[in-house]
Amino acid sequence: AQAAATGKPACIANAVKDQKLVRRALAAEFGIKDMLFFPVGEGLVLECGIPSNATLTGNALAAALSMQCDISGAGYAVYWTLKNDELVIAGSHVTPARKAALAAQGKAGSFAEAGKAFRLPAGGSGPVATVYASGAPIFIRDAGTCDQLRRKEVAK
Repeated sequence: AQAAATGKPACIANAVKDQKLVRRALAAEFGIKDMLFFPVGEGLVLECGIPSNATLTGNALAAALSMQCDISGAGYAVYWTLKNDELVIAGSHVTPARKAALAAQGKAGSFAEAGKAFRLPAGGSGPVATVYASGAPIFIRDAGTCDQLRRKEVAK
């Protein structure tokens, strides 16, 4: 209802423990950890449930990243996953418009692609580790000036 009312995406992190979620017993029964809600039209909402043991790969990951860019208007999307107590980028998507804008600036590659070289401690205090631990979103207005972002120099 929130996504439909506000016209903005909404997230329920750890659906089983959210006391406001009427369907939390169903989330527990079917192993749903997080729920995402995207407004897709007048009074219409797309709901996505993320299983507690899910890791996106292959075409499903590529489609999910592309869809996130389409829905949000973002120029890129990256998917972080846990590997040996570190968070690593398992996949990324850069929109054709963003690729063209970067090429016009004489840049090869993108922030998303350059981020693949980074391995972040899962227990760290940066934005990626914080979102991983809390399930709550973080918005960074200017990645190039964010001191908590280890990739800030790449963003400039």
